[in-house]
Amino acid sequence: MKRCPAPQNPSSIYNCITAARENARAIRSDLTQDVWETLNYGWRTYRDMEEWANDRSALAKLIDWLKGFSAQFRGALNGTMLRNDGYYFVRLGQAIERIDSMARLIDVKYHVLLPRADDVGSTSDRTQWQA
Repeated sequence: MKRCPAPQNPSSIYNCITAARENARAIRSDLTQDVWETLNYGWRTYRDMEEWANDRSALAKLIDWLKGFSAQFRGALNGTMLRNDGYYFVRLGQAIERIDSMARLIDVKYHVLLPRADDVGSTSDRTQWQA
């Protein structure tokens, strides 16, 4: 069976799941069994996927799997972890990731939303920001 090679991009899905698993291994005693098993299962499953390499039609399947894996991990985390510093640290990381993603979207799309660059600060600009 082919193994997914570690892509060179440190932000790749493979590298993110691998880093999460390695970090979880370092604090294994602070995690519940459900959280660890979900993360480890996700890492093993993704690592063993063959479709990622050549089959673009498998992209939808991969995205569905990622959504399911993410939901399983959140469920295990929210359903079994004590509400202590470790739990709040993970939640803080999730919030930072969401903020980063939103800032990137705004940065990329901001100028596309305005009819002209001269509209920055105008009524049209303020309306777009309010929307």
